[in-house]
Amino acid sequence: FAKALELSPDYARAQVNLEKVRGKMARALFAEAMVFSAEGQYAEALAKHRRALDKNTSYIEALVNSAYCMSRLDDHEGAIEAVTTSLSLYPRHSIGHNNLGTYLEDGRKDYARAEHHYLRAIELNPGFTKAHKNLARVRLKAHKNLARVRRLRREKWGTIFGAGILMTLVLCFYKWV
Repeated sequence: FAKALELSPDYARAQVNLEKVRGKMARALFAEAMVFSAEGQYAEALAKHRRALDKNTSYIEALVNSAYCMSRLDDHEGAIEAVTTSLSLYPRHSIGHNNLGTYLEDGRKDYARAEHHYLRAIELNPGFTKAHKNLARVRLKAHKNLARVRRLRREKWGTIFGAGILMTLVLCFYKWV
C-alpha cells in the first residue's frame, strides 16, 4: 500500500488499507508489550509500546501503558509526559488521570496536582476504588508534609528565639560586670 501511495498519493483505497494494516500492527505490538510487561521486562515492553505508537500515534492504551513502563523504570518525567499526551487525546480517561496522579505524587511529590487528578478520575468514574485509595493516601501525605513543615518552623523559630534570649542574657551579664 505504501508503494501504491508513492505512485499515486491521492489513491484513497490504498490510504485506507495502509491505515488498517498499521492499526493491526500496532495492536499486535501492543499485545507483545503487555506480555513483556506482565513478565516484569519493562524496557522490552516500552520498546514495543513505542513501536506501536510509531504505527498509531493516538493509541491511548499504548501511551498509558508506556507511561507505566517508564514509571517502573524510574522515569517519572517520561511517564508524566506520556500520560499527559494521552489525556490531551482523551481527557475523559479515568485511568489516565489516576495514573498521572500517581506519577505526580511519586515522581515530583506534587501532592496538590496529584489530588486534582485523583478527584478527576473519581468524577469520571465514581466507582474507581483505586482512585479513592490514592486520594486518601495523597491527602494523608500532604497532611503529614504540612505537619512536618509546621514542626520545622517551630523548631527554627524556637532556636532563633532561644538564641536571642541567650544573647540578651549574655549582654546583660557583661553590662553588670
